[in-house]
Amino acid sequence: LGATGALEWPQVRSFAFLQVTGSMLGGYFVCVLFNHRPVGIEPRAPFSWCAAASAEMLASLLPCVVAGVLAPRAAGGGSAQVLALGLAVIAGAGAAGGISGGCLNPAVALGMDIAGATEAAGWA
Repeated sequence: LGATGALEWPQVRSFAFLQVTGSMLGGYFVCVLFNHRPVGIEPRAPFSWCAAASAEMLASLLPCVVAGVLAPRAAGGGSAQVLALGLAVIAGAGAAGGISGGCLNPAVALGMDIAGATEAAGWA
């Protein structure tokens, strides 16, 4: 949204920072409060890291494209826009889930890795 001019770059940086911070804290507190060990972020057999990274990037691109198309029409779209974005996320997670686990969000993946590191198991 910063590239399209819909948001100013300082706002984009703030949102990115807050999203990563929230995911790390969320992953940590899930482990602490529920004694839960997160699943490792790794490609599912028989796929390689390259295939998993490609699947994540393409699946993450889908909601970004939908949001970019819908952003100029934000004033009058109503619930159809929210539904379109939600379906894009579901489609991306379904497509990439069997290859990479389907995190789709780098902040979520980082939060799961940080949570795995808090379990003294090293990086997930």
